Amino acid sequence: MATPEITSNGFNIQRYRDQVPEILRLYYRAEVMKRGCPFIDDQDTAAHLQKAARWLLSVRRPKTGLIICGGTGNGKTTMANALAQTITKCNNQAVTQITALQFAALEAERDENRYKLIQYRQAPVLFLDDVGTEAASVKVWGNVISPVVELIYQRYNLQLFTIATSNLTEKQLTEKYGDRVGDRIREMFNVLAFNNESYRGRI
Repeated sequence: MATPEITSNGFNIQRYRDQVPEILRLYYRAEVMKRGCPFIDDQDTAAHLQKAARWLLSVRRPKTGLIICGGTGNGKTTMANALAQTITKCNNQAVTQITALQFAALEAERDENRYKLIQYRQAPVLFLDDVGTEAASVKVWGNVISPVVELIYQRYNLQLFTIATSNLTEKQLTEKYGDRVGDRIREMFNVLAFNNESYRGRI
């Protein structure tokens, strides 16, 4: 595939619009199978894939990110991974993933993790998993910092593409991080809500 242009509002994959729904579905299925779980092709899964593909192919997408909210075990991380891989496939861009954001926040006082956070801030595509599970702030050399807040601010300022998942609602994220961050989250992210029951209970 040729490399489509990366725009300020995300990734231009319109030339693949006919293939994107199937590419996304294949990556989603592969993510499920990778965990040794059966792929449950039910109405919830079909609806999630349809909504995600529609968002990805939206011609008018003024926001530079997507946050998938909902309860545990209902496919948020699986979908975010599938979206990131679909974008990579259609754009030939490397995707930086944080699969344990709580670890990054709690270990931010370590030099190697601070350097990683700088890389995360500037990555063309960033996947933030389980936003809101980490400590709101940590101490580094006696200074109180909020690594996740700083990360969101930086990506907001640079208008960089970000996919996130959270068990918290938009309102709960605002309560955790404060009104200023909540306001930026509302401007930065489209919200895709997963309200189905956990897939883990159906295995």
